[in-house]
Amino acid sequence: MKIIYRIILFLIFAGDAFSAPLIWQDVLSEAKKNNPELIKAEDSVKNARLSYYNSYTNFLPQLSANAGVNKSKTDGTDSPEQYSLGLSGRLSLFSGFSDSSQLKSKNIDLKIAELEYKRILADVIYNLKTSFIGLLWAQETIGLSEEILKRRSENYDLVKFKYDAGLEDKGSLLRVEADKFQAEYDLAKAKRNLKTASAQVLRDIGRDEFEVITVTASFNVYMSTTIEPSYKLLREIPDYLIAEKNLEKSEYSVKIARSEFYPDLSISGSISNSGEKWIPDNEKQSLSLNLSYPFFPGGKNIYDLKIAKTNKKISEETFKSIRQQLMARLESVWNDFVDATENVKVSEKYFNASEQQSKIRTTKYVNGLVSYQDWYTSENDYISSKRAFLNSRRNAVISEISWKNFLGLGE
Repeated sequence: MKIIYRIILFLIFAGDAFSAPLIWQDVLSEAKKNNPELIKAEDSVKNARLSYYNSYTNFLPQLSANAGVNKSKTDGTDSPEQYSLGLSGRLSLFSGFSDSSQLKSKNIDLKIAELEYKRILADVIYNLKTSFIGLLWAQETIGLSEEILKRRSENYDLVKFKYDAGLEDKGSLLRVEADKFQAEYDLAKAKRNLKTASAQVLRDIGRDEFEVITVTASFNVYMSTTIEPSYKLLREIPDYLIAEKNLEKSEYSVKIARSEFYPDLSISGSISNSGEKWIPDNEKQSLSLNLSYPFFPGGKNIYDLKIAKTNKKISEETFKSIRQQLMARLESVWNDFVDATENVKVSEKYFNASEQQSKIRTTKYVNGLVSYQDWYTSENDYISSKRAFLNSRRNAVISEISWKNFLGLGE
């Protein structure tokens, strides 16, 4: 009856799953296409690039054309129609270095947008891989829970046999029976958790529909922990570079504000034709060199410069604060990574030891050479160490993902 029940559960569970498990590259590729945060970041880079190109127009001539016809009537007498055609242009020769500063400022905006895209991509990959590993762990937990349930059932049968033979008390039997019920609950919980983990992966991929999915991977750490990171790494982290670029941009904002104290120099010209016929033949040409100086714009230029200088100081302090935060986080995230990686070795040692001890004490318990309490303790140690070993492997991979995310690395 139990076998039939398990088969029914398996068929129900398998009916919700993909026929083929997904690999990491599958979910990463789909996320890059569908993730809304990544799509928004890509559009921001496009806009920043267009704004940068747009700033070049300040160095190009501004041209315009006009055409018109005029018909008037005076004291009932119609005047001849007057036609006009014209072309005019203007070119800025000097704007107090405002144009060049704006061009450089827009170039910095583009670099900032690219760095922000890199940071968002790293965050998307971090969230996606964390949920991906969470799904893998959920799958492994199901397999482990099935093994534990099988072992708890065997332990129950063993103690039941001894109880029926008068070799164990009822309290011992009830305890292993409770352990079996706990194992059944843990297995059912693990299967439910698989759906939760699937939903998390699907959200990070960018899918709107829900379905139970499975993945194929392993809990491997690929980055070395033998070489400690240098603080030079900070200069490669997107957060550091963004703060540095914002500081650089604030310097150009000061230059733009200073440009209001300089005169503007431009050249303009026009050519026009007018007359009573189309196309008119009376030509007029003009060329002028224009110099303007706003010597008192109501004090606006003074306040603009003060604001720009204050913003520069704010950017300097922001950059300093971010640099200090990153220095502290560098040590913290790195140490967490090293700790989690080394803990895998410790957990594996405990697991191997408890596994061997469990085999020995189970054999002795069957033959009446150790007490129930000694055998029961070793069984619990074995099961706990097996769970701890699985969790330590997951934690090591997640800590590696966190380290990569801190550095702003993708895949």
